[in-house]
Amino acid sequence: MRVTAARLGRSPPTVSRGLRRNSLPHDNGVYDTDLPHHRLLERNGRPRRVELSADPEPGAEVQAELALERSPEQVAAHLRTP
Repeated sequence: MRVTAARLGRSPPTVSRGLRRNSLPHDNGVYDTDLPHHRLLERNGRPRRVELSADPEPGAEVQAELALERSPEQVAAHLRTP
């Protein structure tokens, strides 16, 4: 596990946690790289709703602010002001 972690540029506990989280008894000790992504999607449940796509007005305002080269933090602060 330490060799794998070194090759991936990750810490051994991170690799160990990933293997433990994404391996099930019926996998028979074989780690399939396609399964972790699928299991992640199952754990996360339904996708998060994107609020700006529901109402075009704030989306246009965000685009205008970004066109002025404002940072995302500045845009968020601007949207919070009444």
